[in-house]
Amino acid sequence: MGDSGAGELLSGTMTDTRFSGNSVTVRSSGVFAGAIAGAIVFRGGLQNVVGADNHVVVSAPNGGVFAAGGGLVEDWGGVSLTDSSVNRNSVEATGL
Repeated sequence: MGDSGAGELLSGTMTDTRFSGNSVTVRSSGVFAGAIAGAIVFRGGLQNVVGADNHVVVSAPNGGVFAAGGGLVEDWGGVSLTDSSVNRNSVEATGL
């Protein structure tokens, strides 16, 4: 299991920041692989923040996979975005 290409901030406000080109890649020969948040796991406010071109890639040819949040994963408590964008992020999952 892997998470967060750039980091986790579990409460607060972030301003004037760019998350771009981050990735989380998990490959497993076992029965399960999982990954989330190509850029960040976050709870709080984002102001003038860009989250773009981040990626999650998960592969478990012999088992199950879970993948979510190519760019941003919201931690419990919510996220508010002001003058911000989250785009061109991707998730790719391959399994049985």
